[in-house]
Amino acid sequence: LSGDQLPFTEEQIAQFKSGENRELYPDNDWYHMFMKRLSSQQRVNVNVSGGNDNVRFFSNVSFLHQGSWFKTENEEYKSNPNFTWFNYRTNVDVKLNKSLIDNIMILGLRHAVDPLDAQSLFIVPPTTPGPLTPDGKVVVTQDYDYPAYGRLNRAGFTRTTVTNINSQVGLNLDMSFLTKGLSLSGVFAYQTNANGYHITTQSYEKYRRTDDYNVLEFVRKGSDIDTPLSVSKGSTEYYHLDGIV
Repeated sequence: LSGDQLPFTEEQIAQFKSGENRELYPDNDWYHMFMKRLSSQQRVNVNVSGGNDNVRFFSNVSFLHQGSWFKTENEEYKSNPNFTWFNYRTNVDVKLNKSLIDNIMILGLRHAVDPLDAQSLFIVPPTTPGPLTPDGKVVVTQDYDYPAYGRLNRAGFTRTTVTNINSQVGLNLDMSFLTKGLSLSGVFAYQTNANGYHITTQSYEKYRRTDDYNVLEFVRKGSDIDTPLSVSKGSTEYYHLDGIV
């Protein structure tokens, strides 16, 4: 590229390099501006087992929470991604004479919050001012309308709650009293999955900087307007029944 095709003149490049006027010639590190240095995770597991010659049992309870890793400022709604998972499992084996009853039950509950998108951390150039104009409007670029600030603080989020249940009962019946080696076995299994969605969306005005780098001026881009947060809900559910004899 040469001449008028260059995105910046030699004088402008010198201004960016000197760092003397970051208002007109910014050098924004979007990654560190919106990403936390540390994010916490908690995990707890409890196992209980016991029994005797006729009854044996095992139970497990586990809890996992993954904290957020973005820096957000909108406290009116919690758009910061986080993840909570609760899991419970129990196994019970019961021996009746020469017959065996086996029961397994697993319950899983997952709750997650996700912002719409934050890939602009790696797309919006560091020479873009912002993230806001002096009067508080979201700054975008000529080529990209979805900066990280807008996605995290002005666009909404999705909250998902997932419940899984897996239950299985098995029977092994010794029928050697009729014929040596004869047995009857069967398994019945039930599985269900339920998903609940809490979806929020919001629109916001977008402004881009003018091409004159001697002044900090912005012009409106597009026709989006600032709107209240709208909420919608939905759910899906399915189940499986299986039986083997």
